[in-house]
Amino acid sequence: MTLAVRLDAKLEKRLTKLANETHRTKTYYVSRALENYLEDMEDMYTALYRLENPSGPYRTMEEVKRELGLENTVGSKSRKKSKKTRPRRPKSHHPVS
Repeated sequence: MTLAVRLDAKLEKRLTKLANETHRTKTYYVSRALENYLEDMEDMYTALYRLENPSGPYRTMEEVKRELGLENTVGSKSRKKSKKTRPRRPKSHHPVS
């Protein structure tokens, strides 16, 4: 599908610069941005709906962690002493084509 979008000159300039520097298309970045935005909006509307209609089955964080096998992970009440490890290298800011 083709969609025409009007952008502010400054925004279009930033988009063009990013696309050129990363060897990606402007369409790539617009599509990713729209996809992320829609996911955020869908999550927000789902949360609002659930707040307004609180009759569904809900689980506590402890129940979710137990179901996922995460009860002994960082942030839970039963913490294990971890061995010190080297910090991870940060990911490159420039995606690979």
